[in-house]
Amino acid sequence: MILPISIPGIAFGVGVMLVWLHLPFPVYGTVFVIIAAFVGRFTAYAVRSTSASLVQIHPELEECARVGGYGRLQTFIRITLPLIAPSIVAAWLLLFSFFMTELSMVVILYAADSRTFSVLAFEAWNNGDFSRLAAYSLLQMGVGIVFMIFFKMILLRRRFGSGGGARPQPDFA
Repeated sequence: MILPISIPGIAFGVGVMLVWLHLPFPVYGTVFVIIAAFVGRFTAYAVRSTSASLVQIHPELEECARVGGYGRLQTFIRITLPLIAPSIVAAWLLLFSFFMTELSMVVILYAADSRTFSVLAFEAWNNGDFSRLAAYSLLQMGVGIVFMIFFKMILLRRRFGSGGGARPQPDFA
C-alpha cells in the first residue's frame, strides 16, 4: 500500500513514462499522464491518513444506523462520511502541497504545454533568471494559500452551517 512512497521520484517517473509511451494514442506529455503519476505515487499518503480516521469510528455507530433502517450506502453517506470528511479534506490538502512542489517525477513526464509550477521554477533557476524564479515561487505560494483558504471556508461552513438555522438531524424512529 505504501510501496510507491519508497520508490524515488525519478524511477517512478521513468516507470510511468514507459507505461504510457507505447500506447496507440498519444497521451505521453499531457497533463493526464502527470495527474496519473501524481495519483499513483502520492495516494498512499491520503489512504494512510483517511484509514486512521476510519479506525477511530466505532462500528456501533454504523450498526445503530443499520438497525434504524439505513442501508449500507445511506449509512456511509449520513454517518461515516461526515465523520471522516475533515480527514479526507486534510489528505487532499496534503496531496495538493505534494503536487505543487514535485519536480523529480514531473521533469521526466512534462511537455512544453504541460509544465507545472515546479518545472517552470526549475527552468527559471537553470537559466539564472532569479527574478522570474521568485515570481513563480510567490505565485505558487499564493495558489497554495488560496486553495487552503477555500477549503478552510468550506469546512467552517460545513461545521457551523450556512447561517440558515440548525441542520436537520437524521430520524431513526
